[in-house]
Amino acid sequence: MLAFILTAWKGPKKPRTFRRFYQRHQQAMYQLALELTASPSLAEDATHDALLAMLEQPDKLRELAGDDCSARSYALTMARNKAVDLIRRRKREQQWESLDHLTLTADDLPPAPAEGGGIIEIIDSLPELYSAVLKLRGLGFAPAEIAKLQGKEIQTVYKQLARGKRLLKEKMKEEGYEYDFPE
Repeated sequence: MLAFILTAWKGPKKPRTFRRFYQRHQQAMYQLALELTASPSLAEDATHDALLAMLEQPDKLRELAGDDCSARSYALTMARNKAVDLIRRRKREQQWESLDHLTLTADDLPPAPAEGGGIIEIIDSLPELYSAVLKLRGLGFAPAEIAKLQGKEIQTVYKQLARGKRLLKEKMKEEGYEYDFPE
């Protein structure tokens, strides 16, 4: 891993300080990241990310070179922070992936009650922010495609789909629809 990390070095010469730092603290950083992530691959990624971040701060590494206790503390803090970042990112990705069931097609819609408007009218009555994403999703566009079409972040699209779905359920109940969306 050291050879790979050092390829990222943009300075005039390879930092000896970093090599020593790596040799002394890499294993402890990996062990801490492994305890936090419970995944060898995530722990390796967290350690790698932390070491790359440290490589961009050669002055800090030189400053810590004489104080092994502070250097270890710094290394473990960086590894911990990167591991927590990876855990959070993974949780967010899993959360957004779990919302893929927000597909709403014509087959999913219940029959209209005897009186009242149709589903399309109800969707049209929602704020444009939500009706637009619900319509696109109903047409079969994936959330990533909707995000690209509308120039939004994918997380924003997922939130708008979830909120739009909730508003649609409320409006449908008001209109007399007896239907519950699948969760």
